[in-house]
Amino acid sequence: MRVTSMSRKQPLPASRFSLYGLKLCTVFTLAGLLLIALPALSESTPLRAGDAFPTLEAQTLARKRVVVPDDLRGKPAFLVMGFNRGAADNVKKWSVALQGSRHAPTVYSIAVLDNVPAFFRGFVLGGIRKSAGKNMLVTFSGTPFEQRFPPGGADDPGVAFIDAKGVVVRTTRTPFSDEAAAEFAKGTALTGLWGTG
Repeated sequence: MRVTSMSRKQPLPASRFSLYGLKLCTVFTLAGLLLIALPALSESTPLRAGDAFPTLEAQTLARKRVVVPDDLRGKPAFLVMGFNRGAADNVKKWSVALQGSRHAPTVYSIAVLDNVPAFFRGFVLGGIRKSAGKNMLVTFSGTPFEQRFPPGGADDPGVAFIDAKGVVVRTTRTPFSDEAAAEFAKGTALTGLWGTG
């Protein structure tokens, strides 16, 4: 009896397999990096007119949960965000000025307290309650929003005007001045604010 060996397929040369595998690995790696980078890129890109204002979870000083802009839908609003304690004075000046017209929509001042340690938050909230206006909100997840406003100084608040659908009309990041407020009002299409038409 004669035994014959079965013919086997010849394996691909190592160099051809390695090159194919390397290309495939590169494609998957680039695709993965792109998927990771796209959300991060959108979270750090300054908001522009026509963008939907991103969701921000906040609370009133009475600890009632508010989701911006979802809970504000149906009415336009000014949002003035302070990203540190040094911004408090400018936030207050912007908020008072934006409320200074009968044509102005509601103004919400938002204190970003992400960096306040949990055991100090009650003390900080108590201090804010003493000096805050009626539409004061606080958030413990607002730091990413600092990058959503145009570049500015560390103590400069971010100011946004959103329409009734939660869409950004205009943003700025600058210390308060009458000139800055008048310039900001030009882009809000609201007549009567600070004497601008």
